[in-house]
Amino acid sequence: MPLSHKLVDEPGHLLYLWYITEATSQLQSIFNNVYKDLVPVEQFGSEIRQREWLSVRLLVAEILGHPTRINYLRKGCPFLPDESFNISISHAKNWVGVQLLADKPAGLDMEIKSDKIRRIAPKFMNNIEIMNSDDSLDYLYKVWCSKEVLFKVHQNGNVDFKRDLTISLGASSIEGEIKNLESSGRYSLSSVDLKELIIIYHSPQ
Repeated sequence: MPLSHKLVDEPGHLLYLWYITEATSQLQSIFNNVYKDLVPVEQFGSEIRQREWLSVRLLVAEILGHPTRINYLRKGCPFLPDESFNISISHAKNWVGVQLLADKPAGLDMEIKSDKIRRIAPKFMNNIEIMNSDDSLDYLYKVWCSKEVLFKVHQNGNVDFKRDLTISLGASSIEGEIKNLESSGRYSLSSVDLKELIIIYHSPQ
């Protein structure tokens, strides 16, 4: 199983990507060898969902050096039962990414860029963000992915992307703010561009 990129490889912060070229049958065979009887293979109606499920667990096992379960909170947020790291997961076509953060909430989002985002931009951007966008595709995706990261960091759902989340893009930095009745805070985010793929993640200072 090849790792495509180690974007972050530091004590307490790991962020790895994998570009999947394996067939679903290969992924399942590798999973059976790595996980054995630890986690039964779940069955999905969609082959895409099955590939995502298998690849995430294989990538986590590769990062940690051993297989481990991934559980989910009631609101759908993933977590590791041993609480060794906070975890965030993202998929984009054949890409899968996993961020593991110790002591800080994890948040990772990846997207394949497309002009389609221009149609939905007014639904997730506030007036100031729209004014600053200049209809730039990179800008729109950085705002969208950053808000997805804040949503994952928040973990409680009940977030209005347009009202409760604010993104400030600097020349080399991104600052995100959550502000609603349940939670508030400011977060430093980082971005990486891999041609058509954009990656945004929580990057505690």
